[in-house]
Amino acid sequence: AQVFVAILAGLEQTPSYNRCITLHELGRCFAFQGQPVQAEQLFRQELDELVQLEQNYLVQRQTGLAWTGLADALRHQWQYREAKEAYKAGLEIAEEQGNTRGVAVSKAQLGTLAFLQDELAEAAERHNEAQVLFQSINEPVMEAVAWHQLGIVYQKAEQWEMAEYAYRQAARLREEQGLLAGNNGACQSWQHLGQVCSYTGRKTEAEQWFSKALAVCKEQKDWPNAAHALISLASLLANDPARLDEARGYAEEGVAISETLDPAVAQIWKTCEILARIADQQGESSQAAEYRAKSRQAYFAFPGWRQQLYQHEPLIAAVVQGADVEAALARYGEAWANLKAAIQRILDGERDEAALYEPLDYTDAAIIHAILEGIKEQA
Repeated sequence: AQVFVAILAGLEQTPSYNRCITLHELGRCFAFQGQPVQAEQLFRQELDELVQLEQNYLVQRQTGLAWTGLADALRHQWQYREAKEAYKAGLEIAEEQGNTRGVAVSKAQLGTLAFLQDELAEAAERHNEAQVLFQSINEPVMEAVAWHQLGIVYQKAEQWEMAEYAYRQAARLREEQGLLAGNNGACQSWQHLGQVCSYTGRKTEAEQWFSKALAVCKEQKDWPNAAHALISLASLLANDPARLDEARGYAEEGVAISETLDPAVAQIWKTCEILARIADQQGESSQAAEYRAKSRQAYFAFPGWRQQLYQHEPLIAAVVQGADVEAALARYGEAWANLKAAIQRILDGERDEAALYEPLDYTDAAIIHAILEGIKEQA
């Protein structure tokens, strides 16, 4: 970023192609540092200056890249509607220029955006289109990414056979390219294969996939994915009363690694929740309460927790507005018993957050916090 700022200082302040490229790269620097607001400002400035240039092929291509950069920055601020329009603008330019790779990337990004909005049919369609395009231009690494994303969509839709097929395709391509660890490594596909096996009752296979991922990640010092594998093993074994000590060991090792990582990557609140569940099964109620409190604290420290409540917004609004709460709760099954009890206490007049949180996991606590905030704002 410092280098690009210095380059900008040495360029004339009037719009030029080189100046726009520099603005773009500076925006990417901010994006990679997790500063999407600053990135958005730079991409918007780039677009404002690009429109003032002669609209030749290179300028149009750069405009498409700028729209995509802006869309990414908006997506990371959870401004999904605006992000979708920006992605479409970039896609349109790539299609006009016959840029197959650019089209594939834009379709994949639109697929990710649709997934975040629970529009699973559109997400699957977009990622499948991207996979076909990447295959057509012989980009196996990106084709593997598209297959993996397809697997995630099918998994969320509980289309288990299709999810498993997609993950196996992704793993195969990644192994063929020698990509085992890291964000685009086979270890991620192995872990998702383990999840599919777990969800479909194939516990032994699930453990094998998780263990395979853990061994490779440790060997290659891929600590974020090693932590995820440990959490997966802990969660799997926590359902077996005979292996609770083993599950606890995996979870505690996962926490130790997670505490050294970025909170958004580590998601330590999930591991602490598993430890609370294990402690409950082992009869250590006070230890379980401590783990739940630590889980809630870690989750509330994560900047994106509010945006993750979008699927619970109808329930939150119903309680805050005093609408038909019973109807809003109808889609919440037995697994949400603690949340339902906490909401009833709120309806009965309870406002002590600490007291309401006590039996709740991090998701339930976040819903209750949002409800109490809404009630306070209306008072």
